[in-house]
Amino acid sequence: MLRGALQLGKAGALPRKMLVVIQFTCSIALIIGTIHHLQQINHVKNRPPGYDADRLVMTTITSDLNRNYIALKNDLLQKRICSECD
Repeated sequence: MLRGALQLGKAGALPRKMLVVIQFTCSIALIIGTIHHLQQINHVKNRPPGYDADRLVMTTITSDLNRNYIALKNDLLQKRICSECD
């Protein structure tokens, strides 16, 4: 297509038109994909985390804590610190 003699008229216009249409289609597809990707990123950034950070208890689990997990859970439930651990 790029080598050889330059074709004039209808025979030369068809490959050029096809290339323009293919380039335009790829450009539109990339633009739509970029917009969709940005919307997905914004959705993930703005969604609620699913928990209340003020009521979050965090600790490292050692071997002693791992053995007494049920006792710790029951103690927290009795004190109502962890009301959603059921």
